[in-house]
Amino acid sequence: MPHWKLALTPLALLGLASPLFLSCKKPPPPVVAVTLAAPPPMVETCDEMKTGSFDMLPMAAPPDAQAALKSLLTRARSLIVARLELEKELIDACSVLAKGAGAFDEELKVVPDNGHGAEKACAIAAAKANKILKDAKDAKVSIVLDLDPPRCFTAIDDMKKCLADCGSPVTKGDDRALCTGGEVYGTCKGRCSGACANDPGPVSGVCWGVCTGKCDKEFRGFCGGKCNGTCNGNATHGPHRCIGICDGACADKADGICSGRCDGACSSLSEPRDLAKCNGICTGQCAGEAGPAVCSGDVNPPGKEGICMATCTAGAAVTVRCNAPLVRATVKGGKQSVELQKLLTGLQAALPRILRVQDGTSKKLPRAMDLVSAAAIDWSNAYATAGPKPLSCVRAAIDGMKDGAAAIDTSVSGSQALKPLIQPLLKPTEPPPGPPPEQ
Repeated sequence: MPHWKLALTPLALLGLASPLFLSCKKPPPPVVAVTLAAPPPMVETCDEMKTGSFDMLPMAAPPDAQAALKSLLTRARSLIVARLELEKELIDACSVLAKGAGAFDEELKVVPDNGHGAEKACAIAAAKANKILKDAKDAKVSIVLDLDPPRCFTAIDDMKKCLADCGSPVTKGDDRALCTGGEVYGTCKGRCSGACANDPGPVSGVCWGVCTGKCDKEFRGFCGGKCNGTCNGNATHGPHRCIGICDGACADKADGICSGRCDGACSSLSEPRDLAKCNGICTGQCAGEAGPAVCSGDVNPPGKEGICMATCTAGAAVTVRCNAPLVRATVKGGKQSVELQKLLTGLQAALPRILRVQDGTSKKLPRAMDLVSAAAIDWSNAYATAGPKPLSCVRAAIDGMKDGAAAIDTSVSGSQALKPLIQPLLKPTEPPPGPPPEQ
């Protein structure tokens, strides 16, 4: 089985850990303690929060203070919009799973609703999948899921540039000192001596996402060409054309999860078969065009000015790149029904996207919201005489981010409906090695 090992220290699956499925042995990033004072009262409406245009916001404050607030408000709005995208991602992912379990399109006409849209879509998926998995268990069919943890990457140079442009530059030094709760990797265009992760797109190698094209082994999904394995649950006894769900290898028009070699397009990060064709994140030495470094944790330079740090952290949270981890499903015993095949196809396509939200963006956005809220309150305290309009916009931004954080929590909690279904299917965690035997 292919395992892409980006981390320099091993990562292990720890069962159903916080928030839903995965946790890493490495300690989490340090929690930023944010104490929020009372935000300013709402005196006027702030239509600028609806349009995102703050250039003409009137205020009685020095030019640098005006620029700082406008930047903060712009970032606050981007975070509020991002929480809608997060809910849409969970709705889409749970809808893919629900359709794989037999749900109709009419049942899945769900839109973002402060987290309740994701809650509804995931509840439908869980209810539909539950019966199929129960029938499979009664038929003595064993299903084991093996998951890789998702990883998120922040461009260190982008964070440095943002801080410098804000007037709080980072002193020169080792990038590893700026990266907390993760590792520093380089980008490379050329040959990589270690594992390489290319961006979504054309691939000939391991795909950590949905493979579209063809797959040589360990494929599960829709196949429009020759399938070698089972087609709609029936053995093909060699390569035969399959219009339906293929479990094995698909020679053409594949659209599913490939744990072998994918030739075509990959919806997520991928590892090229030829490491001389690296065009992404490299965990080893790069023989070619080396690019900027990325951090798999948080870029957190110490001692930075609060407003600048909040502004730049928010920008990093919105642009962070999180991969959808590969989910492998092994099925043994009994005969797989067509319904089970379709469900597993949906599960393997949907679960990586759910995990990407759970262990990726859903962690980055609330932290950034806390920092921006605290910085905005500090600004309003320092410039309390700036006028009613800017103070009202500060209040609107804080209220919007508070509602956004609550919506993220509702969305993530809603996907917990899948937990009772997934937990029994997870591959058991290997126990840590014991002490060496006594001589």
